[in-house]
Formats: sequence, structure tokens, C-alpha cells
Amino acid sequence: MILTQTKPRPGTSRQEAQTGTNRSLDKPSSLPSDSNVNHFHAPTKAALDHGLCLIRRSPWDSYRPLAYTMNQGTTHGDAILSKRIHRGWQQQDTQYVVKREKKTVGEEIASVAKPLHRNIVQLFQIFGTGDRVAFVYEAMDVSLEQVFSLDVDPWSINPGCKDAQLSAICLQVLKGLQYLRHSFEVSYGFLETANILINRSGSVKLANFAHCLMHSRKDFARDLAELARIILRLSFPLVARAKCDQLEQLPREFFHQLANNDDIRLALQHEYLRQADAGRLETLVLYTLEATYYPPQGFKELDASPVTSQIDD
Repeated sequence: MILTQTKPRPGTSRQEAQTGTNRSLDKPSSLPSDSNVNHFHAPTKAALDHGLCLIRRSPWDSYRPLAYTMNQGTTHGDAILSKRIHRGWQQQDTQYVVKREKKTVGEEIASVAKPLHRNIVQLFQIFGTGDRVAFVYEAMDVSLEQVFSLDVDPWSINPGCKDAQLSAICLQVLKGLQYLRHSFEVSYGFLETANILINRSGSVKLANFAHCLMHSRKDFARDLAELARIILRLSFPLVARAKCDQLEQLPREFFHQLANNDDIRLALQHEYLRQADAGRLETLVLYTLEATYYPPQGFKELDASPVTSQIDD
């Protein structure tokens, strides 16, 4: 890495120039003095690398809405597949998911950090004005709910690979939960198949990272118990009320360990996960994309104007 030395700004001390700090930035002079408005410090380089600064404007100043989507995790508002407005040097084919909801802009939104883990859906930006907040996430291919809403047994798509695929899903979900626990000291809190997303390379990621931090739960045992229930449902996707006794010995032992323990590290060491093969998930994802394709519900230009004005009010 090549470091370049920059000249200090007028009124900046040498120490402040070297450390990259400036106490004058602590004073939000450009923001209104209303006590109900949360004031945020100007971002430093470290903050930009590891945190997200709330942007007080409409997301449509930076992104172009394409279509509504329903397979990018649960949402309390709407989710819109979007592309970033071309700035000259950026790739135009990259798609993002803008999740909007009615929520007062509060201090918990200002403290959201960037997720830096392969099993957490990446959060890029946060926009918010008034009672509207928009989170910009990476776009994934399918949700686990979408996979197991097929009219056929999804394991029949790739016969003989059921345990390799199911254990690959469990392994990556556990790694995502472990990251949340050790890096942020929070539990996920709302683990369900709709919030487990997969792409065609076999990566499994947990959606809605921002909500996880804002609610800040610490019920780690509940996360693992919910994963145990998901395993049971995925093992028998066409059975309405499957029981754990129907599982074979190894997955049954893994089920009981998750259901009766909050130790993620111990769960990651279970023998059942040794057969995980994420590469086997590619066929499952591609089949799901073909079988569940619906013409997108376009985000009309007529819709964009009222929504933008409503956000900016």
C-alpha cells in the first residue's frame, strides 16, 4: 500500500493533520439545532472503511429503481431492485436492493457498521430523511424460502447430494451467526428461510444486517433453535409436520445439539458439517431461478416521483 502525505487544511494543526482528526468536525454546525434531530460527526477514513454514514437524501438521487422484488429477505416496507446511477467509472450492470420503510431516523441508525463477512449480505449505504429510511444491500439470487416453495422435492434436483447441500447451508448460516456474536455481540433474532439467501456460486448469506444491529438482541440459544427447526423443515420439504425422529442418526444428533445449546463454536465442530459442499448448491439455485421466474413488477417512473417526495418530506 502506498501512503501519500496531504497538506493540512487551513486552521488544522500538524497533530490533527497526522492523525486525520479535527475537533472542529465534532460540531455539527451545518445541521439544524432542533433537539429532535440526531447529529452525526463527519466520517473519518476509518469510519468509511468500517462504518456507514447516514445520507440525508432520497436513495433515488444515487440509484435508479428497476423493479420490486420479494426474494431478498423479509422487509417492513418494500424492496426495489436497482442500479446505481452511472458515474463514469462504475460498472453499470451491478444490481442492488434498496429496502425502504417508515422509521424515524434515530441514533441506532447512525451507529450501523459495515458487515465484513462472506455469510452476511453486504450493506452498502443508508439513506434517511424524516420518517423514511432506505438500506442499500447487495442483490442475491434466491431465498431459501423460494427454493423450498417449489412444487417438487428440491433434493430430487440433485439426487444423492441432499446432506452435502443441507450441511453446506447450515455451515454457512452458523458462520454468519458466529460473526454477529463475536464481532457485534448480538444474535440474529429473526432466523427464517426467507432471510437466508443464496447465490449461484453457492454462497449462503443472512439478510437484513441493519435490523439485526438496531434491535440488538442477545438470544443466542433462540438462533440455534430456529436453525434446528429450519433443518427439520428442509429435510422433509413435502411433509407438513415432520418430527426429528424421522431424521437419520447424524443429522438427528446435530438437530438436538442446536436445539439444546447456545454454543455456536461447538455446533461448528459437529461431524455432520464435514460433508458440506457449497458447490452442490449451484444446480439447486439455477433450477429455482428457472422454476420460479415471474415477470418483474416494474417500478414505474410515475411511482418514483411521489415516493421520492414522500421520503424527502
